[in-house]
Amino acid sequence: MNKADNQNVNDDIIDLIREKVKKYGFSNYQIAKLSGLSDVGIAKILDGRSKNPSEKTISKIQNAIIKYEKDLKEPVTLNSLNEKLDFIIGLLRANNLEIELIFEILKNSSGSSEELKKLEQNVKNKQF
Repeated sequence: MNKADNQNVNDDIIDLIREKVKKYGFSNYQIAKLSGLSDVGIAKILDGRSKNPSEKTISKIQNAIIKYEKDLKEPVTLNSLNEKLDFIIGLLRANNLEIELIFEILKNSSGSSEELKKLEQNVKNKQF
């Protein structure tokens, strides 16, 4: 494939990207977040100021849009929600274990009982 053919392919891909951007109502910022590129660079590519973006850059944008479309097609299921809920519950349990551990440390420390009560109250209110 010669340089002119390669440029035509890139131009065609950029046209397809522009169609997807319009279809999904993406802002340059959203595409930048999805692709890991700068929003200024995205703007230059999409409005034609960047005459010859690299294949790697075009591929990053294209892959970001493909991933977005894939995520749209994957339905939210009860199982996926349960997995997320289990993860959150696990985090909460870990947090409670940390608090219980702090209580045990405080109770076994050499501080006065008034000081320990104050510390315990602060821990309960997460003011530590």
